[in-house]
Amino acid sequence: MFGDQLADAGDPRGELIAIEQRLAARDDDDGADIDDETRALWKRRHALVEANQARWLGDEVAAALALPGRELGRVLTWRYGYLERLSLWFSYETDKESFEQARARMTRQVGALLDCDAARFLRSFACSVSEQGHIDDLVQVIARTPRAVTALELSCWAREVDQPAVGTARCDALAHALPALRQLKLHGARMLQTLRHAALETLQLDRADALDGLLEDNNDIARDDAPELPALSHLDLALRNSPYYTPVDATQPPRLVTLLCNPAMPALRSIDLSRNDDCSEPLYQPELLAALAERRPETLLLPTPLGEHAADALRAQAGALSRIAKLSMPRLYTHASAVSEDALREMLPALQIEAVLPHRPSWAVRGREVLEVNSGDKSECVWVGFASLMELIEEHWPALGAPQRAAVDGLIAAYEEIDYYDEGDGRPLRAELRRAPLRAAFEAMGLDDEAAPYWLNGRIVEMYKVLCDERHDTIDIEKVWGW
Repeated sequence: MFGDQLADAGDPRGELIAIEQRLAARDDDDGADIDDETRALWKRRHALVEANQARWLGDEVAAALALPGRELGRVLTWRYGYLERLSLWFSYETDKESFEQARARMTRQVGALLDCDAARFLRSFACSVSEQGHIDDLVQVIARTPRAVTALELSCWAREVDQPAVGTARCDALAHALPALRQLKLHGARMLQTLRHAALETLQLDRADALDGLLEDNNDIARDDAPELPALSHLDLALRNSPYYTPVDATQPPRLVTLLCNPAMPALRSIDLSRNDDCSEPLYQPELLAALAERRPETLLLPTPLGEHAADALRAQAGALSRIAKLSMPRLYTHASAVSEDALREMLPALQIEAVLPHRPSWAVRGREVLEVNSGDKSECVWVGFASLMELIEEHWPALGAPQRAAVDGLIAAYEEIDYYDEGDGRPLRAELRRAPLRAAFEAMGLDDEAAPYWLNGRIVEMYKVLCDERHDTIDIEKVWGW
């Protein structure tokens, strides 16, 4: 009815509401294939948003975004003519503006977007900054008025960490401003000193020291600074959040025990450590495994075991760990694991290994490794970052059937055998692979003739288009050094 009233008043939000309701009904139609009418609805929706979003955001936002300096990166997701999700990333060029100028610009730009009328129903907000000193200002902007946000993600990709975490007073203000918050993600070192939130259910930390207070024994810090997360049921911890960071002092076993068994999280039922496949040595220490077994969460997700002592530590705690209701390892990289698959299954019969990946893991792929794909015409070649390709394969590996796995394995094996340079050690410089099986495998990983998922690496999409070229039965691949 509200949409009809808006339409009668000439407000384009009325038509947008009607279109989005029709699209929502079609999404519920048991996965029916997309048809021409649905495509037309999406096209009209896109046109309405493009034509009106500047007006919906308002003049204050336009003025803030026009400030001199590097453009504020942003992705806006609209629903019914209002912002539902907002993702921002802020950085600056030191030769064009000072730190203080950038600080003022960030405060103005982020504040204008968060405070505009179009953001009144905002549910998800993510913001990334490149300097640790900007986190405190970012938290202050978010906390200056109550908001309906249920999911918050804060990231800092600074190479140097030389500032203290956001202090207790501002952390408390943040919690008070977001009473509906249910999910919090923190990426970076020393983001928040503490957090006291009565309703937060899910916490993701990328670096063990992202929420400093959880690393401290409550007896060692002032009562007013101690974290309190009485409703938290799920904790997802990665010890580091990018190749630029190495594990910090916070990854020492006693401090990790304090974090994972902190009394500030009395309702914790699920602990996910599986995103530590590249640095799991600190997690496979006897005292940490013993503490986890004693806490006995309902669900414990483990990473691939690395380190020479991993097998002994697992064997020592096998009985206690087996009493956890769901003990799982989402991925086991047999190429890197310090413990074989057979040994793991023998030590921990209750362990659910969801995907066994025999190839080199994506985190072991150097960032400049590039796969070149062409269908016989070098002018149409596509370069794909091999790490991105491996991440896609790893994500979908459990759902692939035997033929698709064989095709993907063939691609990986051929790539590993190819040499980079003519003056190499005698290995082949290129390989020829059958096109159709690879196309089927990539379609099983979420690609189709119409479009690719919005999150997918654009070069992988171009590679898929080569696989769809039915003029050729095979494709050629080479290994090259990229950008």
